[in-house]
Amino acid sequence: MTKVLDEETMKSELTGSAFFKAPDQAASRNPATKIASNLATMPATQTPSNRDIMQSSSHDATGTTEEDLVELVRLALKELGREAGTHRYTPEEKKALEELVFEYHRRGVETSGNQIIRIGLNYLLEDYQRRKNDSILARVLERLNA
Repeated sequence: MTKVLDEETMKSELTGSAFFKAPDQAASRNPATKIASNLATMPATQTPSNRDIMQSSSHDATGTTEEDLVELVRLALKELGREAGTHRYTPEEKKALEELVFEYHRRGVETSGNQIIRIGLNYLLEDYQRRKNDSILARVLERLNA
């Protein structure tokens, strides 16, 4: 005898579960989308009235500063990464990453190679979203393929 399951009852019980997200909720977890939405909600940087109105070198065309970018990357890292990935490093890259983790550990700052890689990834993603063909990513890829 085959058991018949009521799909509507199951769906209603699973709604809101951390393991069964609706498609629109899953799309909102895209790091680039999340960073862009965080950027939109950040307060605009104000120029002090006692200074000449001159754009700082840390400003880009969108008016955001390097500090804004640092905050956006920090917010992106607050979300726990759940997707596994495999990356290949040169021995020099791997050693430099391990030394960086150790250096911060000696300073009393707990970090990991994974966290440092995610900082770099989120920085590249946001830089590309803001500057497209002038981004670091675009310029490096152009030179690699030249």
